[in-house]
Amino acid sequence: MTSRRAVTSAFDPLFSVAVCFVSVLIVVIIILGINTSDQKIVLPTPIDVVSAKRAIYVECRGDELFLIPVEELSSRARKRLAEAGGNVAAARPATNEHYAVDLKHFLAVQGQRLAVTPVSGSHGYALRDPAVEPASGWFAQLLRRMNHQGEMIQFVVRDDSFRVFKNARTMAMFAGAEVAFELLTVDEPVSFPASL
Repeated sequence: MTSRRAVTSAFDPLFSVAVCFVSVLIVVIIILGINTSDQKIVLPTPIDVVSAKRAIYVECRGDELFLIPVEELSSRARKRLAEAGGNVAAARPATNEHYAVDLKHFLAVQGQRLAVTPVSGSHGYALRDPAVEPASGWFAQLLRRMNHQGEMIQFVVRDDSFRVFKNARTMAMFAGAEVAFELLTVDEPVSFPASL
């Protein structure tokens, strides 16, 4: 009676080691993928920037964006005060659809600083998630039109609008715009230089 010999290959132990190595590698990749998928990207944004660039003021209020037209409001304030002969009590309000100028403050600082308060009931631009925001949206167009070498976005962030600020900041930074921000409470007036 003849015995059968088992045919074995010299590659079986090497194959087993390779399979174990690949399995461990796959498990490590899966674990790293799960751990990094929960990571948030932190975008540092300076609060106060000393820059030679002209600031474009964008207020984040009520989870909406509002452009603050500094030059227009400053011009209206000067015109209203001139019409009233410098008498604040007799001056007509200097407003636009979103803001009212505090003429007493404007006159007290000799027209050097402008303080504006939001007009209640006004609505701004409701910015969506930056990933789905259309290129034709108001904020995307503002970023496209601005001169990135000579202008920057200065966000005025109300304490009820961090979500819209983070979305707008992300869009601005990815568009290559320099950004800074200022934090204000919901009812605090916005103050900045009257002539920029």
